[in-house]
Amino acid sequence: EELRALLASKERALAAAEEEVGALKGQATAAQAAAADKSQYEEQMESLEKELERKTRFLTEASENSARLELDLKFVREKLTMEKAQAEKLLRGLARLGEGVG
Repeated sequence: EELRALLASKERALAAAEEEVGALKGQATAAQAAAADKSQYEEQMESLEKELERKTRFLTEASENSARLELDLKFVREKLTMEKAQAEKLLRGLARLGEGVG
């Protein structure tokens, strides 16, 4: 009788240990899933950081191009203003010449 009680006690302890092992396996699986999620999250963050760097470079280049275009536009306007003044001067000279001849 004492052996049966001891055996039953050992069987209960074994069943409890098996349950604990099952729970630990579940926790390990959950930890692996969390690690995989973290790894995927880190990959996404790295990808987003690269995309941000690419877009920042693009915006920087666009800003530099815009500044160059503004300078070019200013230069062209000044050149056109000078050419217009020169053309008007020539037209006035031709008009006076025409009056002198006519």
